Amino acid sequence: EYTEIRKSSKKIHALDKDVKTVNYIKHSARETSDTKIRNKGVDIYYSLKRDGYESSGHAVTRMAERMFKKNGQYNYNYQTIINTLHKKPNFIDSRNGRLVRYYNKIAIITEKDTNYIVTFIKQRKKGNGWTQL
Repeated sequence: EYTEIRKSSKKIHALDKDVKTVNYIKHSARETSDTKIRNKGVDIYYSLKRDGYESSGHAVTRMAERMFKKNGQYNYNYQTIINTLHKKPNFIDSRNGRLVRYYNKIAIITEKDTNYIVTFIKQRKKGNGWTQL
């Protein structure tokens, strides 16, 4: 199996990307020092991938951080993220052309052409520079 994977540059590229992203989630000092959040970020990364979405390590770490309240209770669950991703983008970020799905105080920002998840924001009102579609 290893030899077969090595022959396919697409598979190697996908595996390299997974390793790089998971390492970022687990070791980036900029994101969080909480091991529980980092592990949840890895779980979210692979769940999104399983559901057909590509995501940055930054985005899944933000999702994991904001998933829990300070007392440990859930703010939202993984299904909330998927439900938001299934909705149409309702804003565009005029600064960089990225698409924004902003529903129920949750914003998921994706690249316009690839639908790659760049970041995740939990906020009360729409962001500055977002234009409604």
